[in-house]
Amino acid sequence: MKEFLDFLLEKAKVLSSENSFMNIYSHHDADGITSSAIMIKTLKRLGKEFHLKTIEMIDEEVIEDIEKKSGFFLFLDLGSGYLDMLKKTGKKMMIIDHHIPKEDPGDIIHINPLDFNLGPLSASTITFLFAKAIDEKNQDLAPLAVVGALGDRQKPIKEIINGKVEEKEDLRIFGKYLRNLPRALALSTEIYIPGVFNDEGAAVEFLRAINIEVMDGDNIRKISDLNEEEKKSLVAGIILRRKNMDKPEDIFGINHLLKDYGIYAEEFSTVLNAASRMGMPSKAISLCFEKNIVEKTREIMDQYSRIIGEEFSKVEKNRKETENTTFLFGENQKIIGTITSILLSDSEKQYIIGMAPRKNFFKISARTNSETNLGGLISEIAEKLGGMGGGHEKAAGALIPLDKKEEFIKIWENYLNTKLDL
Repeated sequence: MKEFLDFLLEKAKVLSSENSFMNIYSHHDADGITSSAIMIKTLKRLGKEFHLKTIEMIDEEVIEDIEKKSGFFLFLDLGSGYLDMLKKTGKKMMIIDHHIPKEDPGDIIHINPLDFNLGPLSASTITFLFAKAIDEKNQDLAPLAVVGALGDRQKPIKEIINGKVEEKEDLRIFGKYLRNLPRALALSTEIYIPGVFNDEGAAVEFLRAINIEVMDGDNIRKISDLNEEEKKSLVAGIILRRKNMDKPEDIFGINHLLKDYGIYAEEFSTVLNAASRMGMPSKAISLCFEKNIVEKTREIMDQYSRIIGEEFSKVEKNRKETENTTFLFGENQKIIGTITSILLSDSEKQYIIGMAPRKNFFKISARTNSETNLGGLISEIAEKLGGMGGGHEKAAGALIPLDKKEEFIKIWENYLNTKLDL
């Protein structure tokens, strides 16, 4: 880590002395949003001018946008998988990313812990460490790095836990203080509850079956209203419903309470991801600079849950099981990745792949619980079909031409059977 921190200090001096206009491109998920917020605050404190654009991936349209602009270019939570494309622009740029690099960066300032053989770090963690290398007073941005790390399903490292974050063990259900009890269970995307998901009526029946009162007078109760005995009954009931799933008892986790924001970091990351994927990245970023945000999150999450529910119903009717993989076919390319992640825990297969149309392509979201370099595998297949892709070991994405869907499935299964010896 020391070598990496020294490298960050060296590159921090480069950015601090750069006088050009800053063009920022960040990924649109929670990790990218919090990385953006950290960088925005850092640049403001340096007195630098900038413009931020959140994107899903770097494609030809983004490259054309870059070529029209002048100044210095910053890429957050993306870029390492597109080094050749970015090098061809000839622009002066810096990449802060944690995805697997595919080419040599050349003259690009490339900040990626994988180049230092470090374990997984979120982009927001790297951006925070970089901001702290610029100025120690940026230490106050650490809670945002916690949110981004958790949004990327990574355990926050000790360097980003400070007095503004309290660690507590609790159920991994969104809205313990925000939503009424049946809705919190029915709309839970963190813990999938069979027979309850997306059905508040079924959630009410589930609660009655385990002898938990839904009403307190005229008010619908929340998870936070339950006493200790009721919480034990709820936990037992959820585990029983999940008995046919892998690790049905995996419903607890360390939750990180953000004291200034008045919300768990786990829930905040879900809110940021939801707002951005619904086309409101500016709203997501603005929340990063506010305090006591609980009331401001409810409308966002209610709207997002409705969209998730609608897409979930469509995907459930359009799925294909092959020898090794569950394939999901949806319509909303902004949501298909979330659906894929939710259903991974409910799949008997090692791999789950979601597909949804995006302009002249199919967007692919792939997930696995196995030990596979999924990003490298997806990238190789996508490029063979005239597309592009990349990602992490357990989560990856790609774009392939619309007419290559069946060919992708065939090649994918062949790769698994031959290259991975399944």
